[in-house]
Amino acid sequence: MRWAGCSAWNNKMDITTVITLIVSVCIIAFGVVAVAGSLYGILIWYPAYRRKKVDALKASGRQGRGTILRVPDHNYRDRSGRHSLYTMVTIGLEIDVPGIDVYQVDKMFTFPTNSLDLLEEGKTVDVWIDPKNPRDLDKIVINVK
Repeated sequence: MRWAGCSAWNNKMDITTVITLIVSVCIIAFGVVAVAGSLYGILIWYPAYRRKKVDALKASGRQGRGTILRVPDHNYRDRSGRHSLYTMVTIGLEIDVPGIDVYQVDKMFTFPTNSLDLLEEGKTVDVWIDPKNPRDLDKIVINVK
């Protein structure tokens, strides 16, 4: 009789251990999926989404010229040590698109860090805008060469 009680106790421990193990594996699997999904979103999906938006605006938008009026005073040329692939830069532009009055905007662009030395005041760049809403900052694309 005494052994039967211990056997029941061991069976309860075995069931609790199995349930704990299953829950632990599920939590770890969820964590792995969450991290993998986040990395996919950040490294693959979001850049492709942004590229698709830019390509769509270039295809359906109206092209013009923009003159860089203002760039930040930061010294971007000193790249000693570690640096990011892209840098967010606020650029002042004067936009001239045929059929739309010339206007000025300050817009933040995500720019390749190794190409920041291309940004110079007075430089003319290609610009694409949404002809329905030309002052919408989310729908202004530039091409700096």
